[in-house]
Amino acid sequence: MKILLLGMGFIGTETAKLLKQNGHHVTGTTTTPKKVDGLKALCDDVIVVRGDEADKIKSAASNADLVIVTVGPNLQRASNPATREEEYRQSLAVTTQSASSAHARCIFTSSLSVYGDGGAGTDDITEETPVTQSDDASPRNYKQAEANILASRQGTVLRFPDVYGSEKDMSYIDRIKFGHKVMGGKVPFGPDALLYRIHYMDAARAIVHVVENDLRGIYNVVDNRELPPTNKTLFDKLADEAGIEKLQYLGYIKLPERKIVAAKLLNSGYKFQHTNYKYQ
Repeated sequence: MKILLLGMGFIGTETAKLLKQNGHHVTGTTTTPKKVDGLKALCDDVIVVRGDEADKIKSAASNADLVIVTVGPNLQRASNPATREEEYRQSLAVTTQSASSAHARCIFTSSLSVYGDGGAGTDDITEETPVTQSDDASPRNYKQAEANILASRQGTVLRFPDVYGSEKDMSYIDRIKFGHKVMGGKVPFGPDALLYRIHYMDAARAIVHVVENDLRGIYNVVDNRELPPTNKTLFDKLADEAGIEKLQYLGYIKLPERKIVAAKLLNSGYKFQHTNYKYQ
């Protein structure tokens, strides 16, 4: 299968590696020319393209069987009030519009933030749970991106929790330090949200599972065998252990505070292999 992969961060690069191992032809993309040579070891072809370059993406997708979009907002720009709105719009809504215009069959790595806090009630959160009506830039642009991907009725949306585990990513202690350095210790998420997470290798495996089983529609990708700790429980514990000041939670990015289930994905045969909630 010929696959165009938009976004070569730690999920994208792991996905490219697995797809190549399984015999697929992968064309990866980057917005940074100096990264091309390094990415050639992971992909059959590499092109330099931005998410808003719709014509270039259409040309690159012309011979592809499907397009995978793993592009996400840059943490530093998304944390800056001056650039936050445009960062979410460009990385999510604009990129998926370019991808969905280029090919009917697209897979997009979305976020649990589309659920907000889950709304009223105590029922488990499934793919049928209504999405939030929040006007915050994060859920609003993730919702628009999902709509772009699903418009053709051939698209797939994977709703991921927090992704961790890559040596290229920040540890949870480093995230606390980042919150103090960049945001003055005041972070946008709520204290009582459950910190569901997924190891980046399981995230990539889920994408490959969708590709090779031709799954369509929306899927929660969470390991729901146990409830994770809340943001406040985990980050306060880590801050105490590291001897650094605790974070303050502003709560304008809301995430579910009750159980999320992934029966739809698990019933398709997918199994988590690397994810756990034993935080170090």
